[in-house]
Amino acid sequence: MKADDSALLSGLVEGDAAAGTAFSDRYRPRLLWLSQSAGVPAQDAEDIVQEALTASLSQIQRGLFRGECSLGRWLETILRGKIIDYMRSTGKVVLAADADGDLVSYPQKVGLVATWHTQDLVLTVREILDQMPPRQRTVLILHKMLGLTIEEVGAKLRWSPGSVGRVVSEAKATFYEIFRRHAKKSPGSLDRV
Repeated sequence: MKADDSALLSGLVEGDAAAGTAFSDRYRPRLLWLSQSAGVPAQDAEDIVQEALTASLSQIQRGLFRGECSLGRWLETILRGKIIDYMRSTGKVVLAADADGDLVSYPQKVGLVATWHTQDLVLTVREILDQMPPRQRTVLILHKMLGLTIEEVGAKLRWSPGSVGRVVSEAKATFYEIFRRHAKKSPGSLDRV
């Protein structure tokens, strides 16, 4: 966990109002963008983001965040749940994650199937990511799952955009090769995806 996340978490656990404001200021813009990118109307996105921030704060104060991933990634997981709840409540569509970790919609009539697909796909993607070289996994997560541009990934990792682009290409090839091996090991298991 990053040092700034540790300091922020300590303040949140202690109920420090300044830490709460810093937490919201740091993550709200990205969460709003993710909500709207998933198809949530702007007028409802703010409410969903507030629900996600409130739920995460409650979980942090109860000691449920264990630092197994970054604070931002954990918060995005909570947000995805809130978005899915919202979309189901509208009765229009059901959301699931695709192979890139992006939310995609399915017609409501296949809602139960889409939910099952989501769980199966998430487990498959996690297994694949765990088998990838750390360097490729990191770049793929930053670029494809968190939506950072090649330049933003390069700035975070202090790499040239060309190096990032090359590693992204290698990571995609590795991901798909592991995916194909997984499909051969479990015939039919990925037909539902």
